[in-house]
Amino acid sequence: MAASFVPAARLDALPEGRGLKVEVAGRTVALFRVEGTVRAVADTCPHRGASLGDEGHLDDAGRLICGWHGWTFDPATGARVRTGERCLATYPVRVADGIIWVAIGAT
Repeated sequence: MAASFVPAARLDALPEGRGLKVEVAGRTVALFRVEGTVRAVADTCPHRGASLGDEGHLDDAGRLICGWHGWTFDPATGARVRTGERCLATYPVRVADGIIWVAIGAT
């Protein structure tokens, strides 16, 4: 089954370096704009359950930092920077006509 893209948010609602928590196809997703590229990851930090969209931010290197305890992730791969272990689900993103579209499901 192919994943289908669904609208998640307006691009102008997502500031550079900050997160945005959205619901997409029944899942809570955190969106981030990293140097102009939109990334989508699972919203919940695996450490203690913080909302990355609400509590997370990007550092100067474009890494996603959890606001509760500082766990750091690569928003492109979902890997924890310290261990390389893939901890967060990532989702394909498209941007068209000022709308962020996210695909949930098998690709």
